[in-house]
Amino acid sequence: MTVQPPCHNMFIAHLVFFAARMSFLFGGALFSAVFFRHLPELGSLPPFGEALIRVVSIVAILFGLFCYSLELDRLGKAIEEPAPTT
Repeated sequence: MTVQPPCHNMFIAHLVFFAARMSFLFGGALFSAVFFRHLPELGSLPPFGEALIRVVSIVAILFGLFCYSLELDRLGKAIEEPAPTT
Protein backbone atom coordinates (compact mmCIF):
# COMPACT_ATOMS: atom_id res chain seq x y z
CA MET A 1 0.00 0.00 0.00
CA THR A 2 1.37 3.41 -0.96
CA VAL A 3 1.69 6.14 1.64
CA GLN A 4 0.13 9.42 0.48
CA PRO A 5 2.37 12.24 1.72
CA PRO A 6 0.72 15.43 2.95
CA CYS A 7 3.50 17.46 1.28
CA HIS A 8 6.95 17.13 -0.27
CA ASN A 9 9.53 18.89 1.88
CA MET A 10 13.04 17.68 2.70
CA PHE A 11 13.15 19.45 6.09
CA ILE A 12 9.86 17.90 7.25
CA ALA A 13 11.04 14.51 6.00
CA HIS A 14 14.18 14.83 8.12
CA LEU A 15 12.07 15.76 11.16
CA VAL A 16 9.92 12.66 10.61
CA PHE A 17 13.04 10.47 10.25
CA PHE A 18 14.38 11.99 13.49
CA ALA A 19 11.10 11.27 15.28
CA ALA A 20 11.22 7.66 14.03
CA ARG A 21 14.74 7.14 15.37
CA MET A 22 13.93 8.82 18.69
CA SER A 23 10.81 6.72 19.22
CA PHE A 24 12.81 3.52 18.79
CA LEU A 25 15.59 4.90 20.99
CA PHE A 26 13.08 5.65 23.75
CA GLY A 27 11.69 2.13 23.38
CA GLY A 28 15.16 0.70 23.92
CA ALA A 29 15.67 2.98 26.91
CA LEU A 30 12.33 1.88 28.35
CA PHE A 31 13.29 -1.77 27.98
CA SER A 32 16.68 -1.13 29.61
CA ALA A 33 15.10 0.75 32.51
CA VAL A 34 12.55 -2.01 33.13
CA PHE A 35 15.16 -4.74 32.82
CA PHE A 36 17.79 -3.16 35.09
CA ARG A 37 15.18 -1.94 37.59
CA HIS A 38 13.90 -5.48 38.10
CA LEU A 39 17.25 -7.28 37.76
CA PRO A 40 17.77 -7.54 41.58
CA GLU A 41 14.39 -9.32 41.84
CA LEU A 42 15.68 -12.23 39.76
CA GLY A 43 16.92 -13.90 42.94
CA SER A 44 13.37 -15.13 43.48
CA LEU A 45 11.47 -15.74 40.27
CA PRO A 46 7.76 -14.90 40.09
CA PRO A 47 5.21 -17.58 39.23
CA PHE A 48 5.44 -18.76 35.62
CA GLY A 49 2.14 -17.22 34.55
CA GLU A 50 3.01 -13.79 35.93
CA ALA A 51 6.48 -13.88 34.37
CA LEU A 52 5.02 -14.92 31.03
CA ILE A 53 2.50 -12.06 31.10
CA ARG A 54 5.26 -9.56 31.89
CA VAL A 55 7.54 -10.83 29.13
CA VAL A 56 4.75 -10.91 26.55
CA SER A 57 3.63 -7.39 27.46
CA ILE A 58 7.17 -5.95 27.19
CA VAL A 59 7.73 -7.69 23.86
CA ALA A 60 4.35 -6.41 22.60
CA ILE A 61 5.22 -2.84 23.63
CA LEU A 62 8.63 -3.04 21.93
CA PHE A 63 7.05 -4.51 18.79
CA GLY A 64 4.46 -1.73 18.76
CA LEU A 65 7.20 0.90 19.02
CA PHE A 66 9.10 -0.83 16.22
CA CYS A 67 6.02 -0.78 13.98
CA TYR A 68 5.43 2.90 14.83
CA SER A 69 9.01 3.83 13.92
CA LEU A 70 8.77 1.79 10.71
CA GLU A 71 5.62 3.65 9.68
CA LEU A 72 7.29 6.98 10.45
CA ASP A 73 10.19 5.89 8.21
CA ARG A 74 7.75 5.10 5.40
CA LEU A 75 6.08 8.48 5.83
CA GLY A 76 9.45 10.24 5.84
CA LYS A 77 10.45 8.49 2.61
CA ALA A 78 7.16 9.47 0.98
CA ILE A 79 7.59 13.11 2.06
CA GLU A 80 11.22 13.11 0.91
CA GLU A 81 10.47 12.01 -2.66
CA PRO A 82 9.84 14.81 -5.13
CA ALA A 83 6.29 15.36 -6.31
CA PRO A 84 5.48 13.44 -9.51
CA THR A 85 5.26 15.55 -12.61
CA THR A 86 2.51 14.92 -15.13
